[in-house]
This record gives sequence, structure tokens and C-alpha cells, in this order.
Amino acid sequence: MRDSFYWLECSKNDSIYSAAMHYDDFKKFDTSGTQNIKKIVGDGEHYVWLRAEFTVPSYLRFRSLAMVISSLTFADKLWLNKTFIDSYGEFPPNGRSALFESHYYSFPENALNSSGKNVIYIKVCTLGKSSISDLIYIGEPKKNQADFL
Repeated sequence: MRDSFYWLECSKNDSIYSAAMHYDDFKKFDTSGTQNIKKIVGDGEHYVWLRAEFTVPSYLRFRSLAMVISSLTFADKLWLNKTFIDSYGEFPPNGRSALFESHYYSFPENALNSSGKNVIYIKVCTLGKSSISDLIYIGEPKKNQADFL
């Protein structure tokens, strides 16, 4: 997934529908290196949409899947096909970083498009040295998320 991401700066109050409406405004994002989100928006409190697309391989169709991002800082919320999936950390005013923990997202079968394009949107609150790892995987759910890495 590392080469599949695009980005768009947004406001704190932008919704998933706003992100989808600005689909063509997203720019290619390079997940390599440290502080890769900070490099595009700078220091301070910023909000960024990250977008990635994938199709489900035929051998995984009509199953639940999961995605692991080995680290993403500061705080984030993730949607799959405009369905909210989960979040890590907390956006301001009670901001709390997810630090460097792995992010494990379960994608239920009914949220997946098993025979076409799936779109992931991640809204990130940066608050400083924000970055996303380039170790990002999608596959069958595991009993232990460490099995992905």
C-alpha cells in the first residue's frame, strides 16, 4: 500500500463527504522517510486527508479483511468506502497522540466492495512531527495484529 497514498490538507471540521467531493484535488503522497506528513504541512496543528485505493484479490472476495499501519502519529480517523471504521488517539481540544503504536483496522465484509474499487480515507491531526509508516498491509484478519508485520 505504500505507493498508493494521496493527500489533501483540510480543516478540523471537514467531513468524509467533503473529502470525497475533493477527490481530484488530492496530490501524490510519499510515505517514505520520517516526519513525512510534517514535510507537506509544516509544524503546528494541521489536518490532512490521506486517501488510498485497492481492489480485493479474487481469493479474498466476500470475506472480512483487516489493515495494519505499523505507526501513524498524532491522531487519526479512518473510513472505508465512506463508512467510519475506527480511530486512534484523540483530536483537539482533548488531543492525545496514538504515539508509535500499530493501528489495526477491521474491515467488515459489508463495508468492502469485493468486486471493485475500495477507497480508504484517513483524517490525520498532525500537531507537530506527524508521520505515517510505509509498512501498511491489508489481508485476512489475524488473531494477533503482530502477525501482519
